[in-house]
Amino acid sequence: MLQPLLRAYQRRRRPLNDHHFLVLEGAGLAYCRTPHSADHSIRSALLRLADAGAPQGPAYATGTLRDWTDGLTLLSARQLTRRFPDAIVFTVLRDPLSRLAASYLACVRGKIPAGAGALAGEDGFEAFAAAVCRTPDWKSPNSIRSQSSILTYKGRLLPSHFIRYENRKTDWNVVRRRILASEGPDIGALSLGIDPDAEAVTKLASSLPAPLVQAVRRRYRKDYARFYPTTPKSGSGAVAGDDWTFDPTSVGSGATGKA
Repeated sequence: MLQPLLRAYQRRRRPLNDHHFLVLEGAGLAYCRTPHSADHSIRSALLRLADAGAPQGPAYATGTLRDWTDGLTLLSARQLTRRFPDAIVFTVLRDPLSRLAASYLACVRGKIPAGAGALAGEDGFEAFAAAVCRTPDWKSPNSIRSQSSILTYKGRLLPSHFIRYENRKTDWNVVRRRILASEGPDIGALSLGIDPDAEAVTKLASSLPAPLVQAVRRRYRKDYARFYPTTPKSGSGAVAGDDWTFDPTSVGSGATGKA
């Protein structure tokens, strides 16, 4: 009973907070957006697919999201499952600590809505991270909301294909092959560029003291349990890297716990 009430409250308080899904209708695909997980190469590929999948280019809507999705129609999970039940859904994941650092950078640069930007008034990344750890998902804007919460609807993960930011070119190719194998469209190759924020994000994530890293892990415990089970738990190696052995394409059938 509580979860439906919270969802209804959030829809009234932040009507766009549950609109995560970019539907590429002509291609039969849908991308679930978790803010600060993708980079410019992923976004460029999605915009290319959006242009190719629409007869007259991408569908423009409210134009209130203030970033690369500005003007693109994003659906809620409820709308997606009702209007496009057969869409092949994919998403990009990111280590929660590095995603939090990327969110902080966006806050201090004024690139995200005021709901999360208010936290940027905290004195530095440590204070910001501590404030986020005190903020539950149901009170959080999407920029700091857990990926599990965004990707889950009625107790199940909606995406069936997963791309790790940390291994995005390889995972994109895996997803491309799997979508083709299921008689879906060809999403094309990923032209991997240099993420200009990568060094700053790594530096910020590595700067947190071990107790705060543990607090971040508790805050995003479902993300770590589902998507990043082998990430080191403290110290400068806390950001997932090449040694990550998790198979992101295996979560679709087994992870059904509520976020």
